[in-house]
Amino acid sequence: MTTKQNTKPAAEAATMSKEVLGKRIAAAKLELNKALVAGDPTAKLREYLHELEAEQKKLADSEDAQIAAKEAAQRDAQAAEAQRINEAAETLQEARDNRLAALLVRLAIPARPVFDSRNSFSA
Repeated sequence: MTTKQNTKPAAEAATMSKEVLGKRIAAAKLELNKALVAGDPTAKLREYLHELEAEQKKLADSEDAQIAAKEAAQRDAQAAEAQRINEAAETLQEARDNRLAALLVRLAIPARPVFDSRNSFSA
């Protein structure tokens, strides 16, 4: 058998970066092709390749989950900020309404007394 079989444990693959993992997958595919052409057994190479591809999928899923979590945190922060702004706007509106009501009471012109002919004490 002239081909080198890569049978490193999956635990080592878990610590690899995306670029290193891609290079190892490409090398494993090349080794698998060489083994197929040479007529050598390929079970271990295929198993190793499947492990690397599974690790690549896990890495991609992990990155996607991190991105999704980051986006969700940003949306939550934006929603909290919008809620805070809405509450502040409501508070300002209530304060404005209260000031206007106080001004209306303070600046109101008292009504003139109306003579009531039925009551003899009103004159």
